[in-house]
Amino acid sequence: LGVGTLEIVGASAYGLTQDGPAWWAARAAIDEVKRRQRRTPGLRTWIEDGRDDADDETGRRVTDVKAYLLCRDEVVSDLDARQRRIALGLVRGRTLTDVAELEGVSVSAISQRSRGGGIAALLESAGLVSR
Repeated sequence: LGVGTLEIVGASAYGLTQDGPAWWAARAAIDEVKRRQRRTPGLRTWIEDGRDDADDETGRRVTDVKAYLLCRDEVVSDLDARQRRIALGLVRGRTLTDVAELEGVSVSAISQRSRGGGIAALLESAGLVSR
């Protein structure tokens, strides 16, 4: 993820061609994920701020987001395939009943699985982030 301004400088069969501080910050974030994956293999997401005028408060917020992403990705990487589907369904606003039906199990089973393995923390953190 890159923070800053973004310019569309062209288009091709592959999509839009972009440039600007946000693009370069996102590129730096990708490089940082690759570097950090040696120590934290579950890491998939990072954020860099490409703005020159970011103040100290903004810098602290970006650092907080980095910490959140690191923990979130680690939790998700430890989930098995069913737990990931359950978490995704619940984050997307599906009910326990909907998820149970999709998984072919009881609502109780989904309820129990959603409280373990970090899913409850993921749901809670997603609710806090979206506020």
